[in-house]
Amino acid sequence: MKNQDQTNTNLLLGILGNPVSHSLSPKMHQAALDALGISMQYLYLPVSSNHLAMAVSGIRAFPLRGVNVTIPYKQAVMPHLDRLDATAQEANAVNVILKEGECLSGYNTDIAGFMAGFSNHSEALASGRVLVVGAGGAAAAIVAGLMRRVQAVSVVARDVGKARNLLSMTKANTHCQIAELPWPVTSAMIANHTIIVNATPIGMHGFSVKKWLPDTAVLGPNHICYDTVYTPQHTPFLIAAQAHGAQCIYGKTMLVGQGEVAFEYFTGQRPPEGLMRTVLDASL
Repeated sequence: MKNQDQTNTNLLLGILGNPVSHSLSPKMHQAALDALGISMQYLYLPVSSNHLAMAVSGIRAFPLRGVNVTIPYKQAVMPHLDRLDATAQEANAVNVILKEGECLSGYNTDIAGFMAGFSNHSEALASGRVLVVGAGGAAAAIVAGLMRRVQAVSVVARDVGKARNLLSMTKANTHCQIAELPWPVTSAMIANHTIIVNATPIGMHGFSVKKWLPDTAVLGPNHICYDTVYTPQHTPFLIAAQAHGAQCIYGKTMLVGQGEVAFEYFTGQRPPEGLMRTVLDASL
């Protein structure tokens, strides 16, 4: 973590991805910047895949202190950076790019953000058997965060190659049981796990949850259901989970958690306590 004040020379921050118009990160970060009297502006930076390399190079040229990285570029940006922090190496994904002199460094705050959701579920986590749906950048950070804390992690994803690559990079580093399961998600998979995590954008405004969600009647009070999607707050997955008595963790918890850590990387200061969550709650 960078402790020195980083607010004097760079005036811009942003979120890089495609799409980014749905993101509430700009509102959260701008509110914290304004509250602390930091003269930075936080921008939306939509980038098409064929312009990604150019966009990352642009961070060097423009007065950007750094950017958050969102779908679908958390892994695609990695070859374009000069160095990867230990957090990014552990997660095999980057969601924060920081300009440090002439060097572009990649960090990952998704692990910390995701694990913040289990602050009231530590016992269930320790004995948990986790099913992670998805194998992209968010899933990579999630599996990295889980593998030293739970008994077993299973990954099920439409892209088999991504799932295998994700698991191949984690198996050697843990005693946790790690398995790849064949797509699609089934009711039996849900029944055989105690924690279900949606690490895909399915369920977000504009996506159909029916692409992965099977019969949810097998869900019950012993399940913890965690959706990384935060718009809408009450996703179809979590609505179904709640209807069957499952415990729910909302995507806004991860968003705020990773955002608070990212803000400290950008500015060298902690955001005002609770401010990002308050802004997010008011926007959902």
